[in-house]
Amino acid sequence: MSKTSKGIILIAFGKPEYLYMAYQMALSIKANNADIAIQLVHDSHIGYLRPEYLQLFDHTTELKHGHYHRNGQFEPGWAKVHAFDYSVFDRTIFLDVDGICLKDVDAVFNQCNSFYHTEVIGKGGYDEDIHYAHWAKNNDTWEHFDLDKDATFYAVQSSFQYFDKSKEAKNLFKKFKENFDYPVDKLKNHWGGCMPDELIIGGTLAQIGHDPSVNNPVTFFGHKGNRKP
Repeated sequence: MSKTSKGIILIAFGKPEYLYMAYQMALSIKANNADIAIQLVHDSHIGYLRPEYLQLFDHTTELKHGHYHRNGQFEPGWAKVHAFDYSVFDRTIFLDVDGICLKDVDAVFNQCNSFYHTEVIGKGGYDEDIHYAHWAKNNDTWEHFDLDKDATFYAVQSSFQYFDKSKEAKNLFKKFKENFDYPVDKLKNHWGGCMPDELIIGGTLAQIGHDPSVNNPVTFFGHKGNRKP
């Protein structure tokens, strides 16, 4: 693998249906760029995918049980903040599997010029009503992440993330994990019984003062929410 390798990482676990979604996502990615490499990170349900489906993936890696379970419970966001540890690429785009790729992903790689990017829906300060910052109250967020009053919080949609294999990205993902201890009982809205990784990502980005915005990063990924066709 070259030192400038790039590729897509898809993480599928919990139910066989997520593996089927990963296959459909990979199929749509390859339809637009047959040469792009795709890595599937999977749990023990991998046997539900037929061998000919698995051939679509350039790399397959088993997800450690402790990376999608935390404190004895199922934690999908915990798996997402471990994406850096699993990627075999020097430049990586992570995608949630419940979407479809409609264009060549090279258009996204070409826009990513920092160590970490994700989709920013809203941003603002302590006294502002930040669009899409719906997981926690500002005062609780600022307290947990020990933010200065003039810090900017980034409300992100983490179905798309870009990162490279730099020291900066490695340290960022390390801080994601360290910050994952946000008290569940202080959440304003709940993501099942799990910790929303978007809160952790946004708070950590505020800590280091990194704006992860990228111009229209996922306009060609069909996805629930505010995605454009």
